[in-house]
Amino acid sequence: MKVMAAKIAAEGESFSTSMFLWKDIYESSSDPLIKKNALLRLKLLKAQEDCKQLDALADEYAKRNGRRPARMGDLVQAGCWPDYPRIQRASSTFSGKRERRSSI
Repeated sequence: MKVMAAKIAAEGESFSTSMFLWKDIYESSSDPLIKKNALLRLKLLKAQEDCKQLDALADEYAKRNGRRPARMGDLVQAGCWPDYPRIQRASSTFSGKRERRSSI
């Protein structure tokens, strides 16, 4: 029943509820397959949330510069992403088209 609730929360875009439920499933299950699935779901939810935040940064960049960023380095140089992870390559690219937003 918990798995169904977590799936419904994820599909309904309730990030915090879904994260909470999948984390609870991961921590409370003794079944290795359920734990593996829950961990995968947690990683996917985190990636989706990261994409939303990245899109928001790209939108802010577009407001300031009249175009979406071509690379992550554009966001950093413009001051839109001051806490950019330094281990990432600054040459990573975005799609320049508004229709193609970041996704997992």
